[in-house]
Amino acid sequence: MYHRLGITLACAALVVGACNTAGTTRANAPATTVPVATSTTAAVPDATAVFETVSPAIAFVETGIATGSGVLIERDLLLTAAHVVWPERDVRVVFPNGEYTDSAHVIGRDLMADLALVDVGNILNQPEPASLGNGEELPIGSTVYMVGYPAEPERNPQPTISEGILSRIREWRSQDWTFLQSDAAVVGGQSGGALVDEYGNVIGITNFQLATEYGISGSIADIADRITAMRNGTLDTDLGDRLPPNFGADETQWAEIAHYWDQAVFTFEAPLFSEVEFRTKGDTDTAIQLMTIDGFDVAYADDNLEGGETAVGQVNLGGTHLAVITSFSAEATSELVVGSVEMIPWEDPDDGTVLTKPGEIYGNLDFPGDVDWFWLELGRGQSVTVEVDTVTVDPAIYIDSLSNVSEFPLAFDDDSGGGPFGSNPRVVFTAENSDTYLVIVTDDYRTGPGAYKLTVE
Repeated sequence: MYHRLGITLACAALVVGACNTAGTTRANAPATTVPVATSTTAAVPDATAVFETVSPAIAFVETGIATGSGVLIERDLLLTAAHVVWPERDVRVVFPNGEYTDSAHVIGRDLMADLALVDVGNILNQPEPASLGNGEELPIGSTVYMVGYPAEPERNPQPTISEGILSRIREWRSQDWTFLQSDAAVVGGQSGGALVDEYGNVIGITNFQLATEYGISGSIADIADRITAMRNGTLDTDLGDRLPPNFGADETQWAEIAHYWDQAVFTFEAPLFSEVEFRTKGDTDTAIQLMTIDGFDVAYADDNLEGGETAVGQVNLGGTHLAVITSFSAEATSELVVGSVEMIPWEDPDDGTVLTKPGEIYGNLDFPGDVDWFWLELGRGQSVTVEVDTVTVDPAIYIDSLSNVSEFPLAFDDDSGGGPFGSNPRVVFTAENSDTYLVIVTDDYRTGPGAYKLTVE
């Protein structure tokens, strides 16, 4: 299993409170041309010289729940990993020279490639942008460095550097995206930081940790078109930001649950170390799960078989929290939810989408533990192959019949589809009866959030 740095590794630092919401936005920006350094015959610098060259452009990024790193790639524009800035619209950014802003606006996200652009134009004394290079042309075994802010407890820190080798180049051919694998030391908080060649050129943006030993970085050489698409809002996935809602708060809400696999999700915030209580009122057997938005459990209630659950927990971490209501009924149900604090409904645009045969669709597991479900019409004896392609989550696929939906699905798979890191699920399914079937994509291991491509053949 691979891990999202800063999410499944509990991030470098958990910060009480949310970032400020003010910020600057850039509209209709011109297309970006990413300069790539050419080869050189100059003497190879040592690690000290590399650090002095690149570190001024490596920024510390802080949200209400975590910390990470970012790279200044041009004036006013910081590149980082999408999961570093999630779930915020504005983040705190600090450069090594001490210049900072509490309100750097996230102007674009590529959820499939785990990239984000942050406008740092309200920082006056910015350093020179980093020099960018092409790591795909380097021989395997070349010296590389990782520069970022791993496990950083300070609010105005200095970056670190670790040395390793380029271990492997991995191609994600379906997305025209290349990953550079290195054994340079990686821990939580380094996501969004720089993988650097021996001449001080940034060749990758760090995304993941593989098998606890290797760092995985998206290749800078493949990034120019993605930067342009993020700035202009023209990504092929058409997923948008997929952020938590910020309007419609009330202490009472209705949970509309379509079937056993569906979820009614609400966001809420509460003072640190305060006690919160959520209750369902209805006749259906339901369950309530309270958790932080990045997947840490707060409370769970499933005590009654005929409705009426109460979950009580203490808020020990800052930031947005979730109340997830599920039903054990195969039928649609509507439950009144009453909270001790205001909550906001979080509608999932993936749920209930009709799949075509053959066809493909992009979806997003919006939070750790999210469950997406889709309709698929099949005739008796008809066979389909369903596959999820992603690098940002570790998903699973379930298939169930709408006429007999239950906790025991008709088909399941976790990793048979392979993919760049061997984590794609793939199911070959033959319908015994003509029916409407549910295709369920889950984040069972809570590695999300993250985007995926769902294919039916």
